[in-house]
Amino acid sequence: YILFTFSCTHDTTNNQNQKELFELLEKEKANYQSSFSIINQIADSYRYQNDNKSLILFLTDFVEKNPENPYNAYWLLLTAYTYMQENADSVAEYYFDRIIQNYDDLLVKGKSVHILCLQNLIQISTSSDNRIYYFNQLITRFPDKVNITELYMRLAIEYEKIGDWEQALKTYSLFLERPDATTIQIAGIPDAYNKAR
Repeated sequence: YILFTFSCTHDTTNNQNQKELFELLEKEKANYQSSFSIINQIADSYRYQNDNKSLILFLTDFVEKNPENPYNAYWLLLTAYTYMQENADSVAEYYFDRIIQNYDDLLVKGKSVHILCLQNLIQISTSSDNRIYYFNQLITRFPDKVNITELYMRLAIEYEKIGDWEQALKTYSLFLERPDATTIQIAGIPDAYNKAR
């Protein structure tokens, strides 16, 4: 019983805080820096309550109503992550892809939102054609931020899966030309160097 009263007062405080944050957001909407931290606090409070449904609704609604907000790619990234937590990978894939297609890249805490999207898309996408596109995006757009040697290996395997032998051989050759091709350890691909040869 004591526990129950505690959780009720806690929820009330939380709801009160949330209400105040929403009011603050209304006022600060045009101030992108302030609104960024307010939205983050609202998102955190939903996460704290394990209320993914409200979190998704809040983020997608905000993006829809504020198309000019420069952080929209980040809010959609949080949306995609939340869908992944809900084991709804196909919906998460839609959002990750939407960010890459429709939004400029953004650095949040020093990380590129597009790189995070592409890395997640490679993990969850079930289509080799899509994965080939994502690998190529990472290689051409972020060569200094990713392990190109590993990506060439993984890309060649995807080309093999769709039977594009010409591209597969080309990509294996690119892998073999890399200075670390003989020593690289790639998870799930034992002895990558010999496989490529």
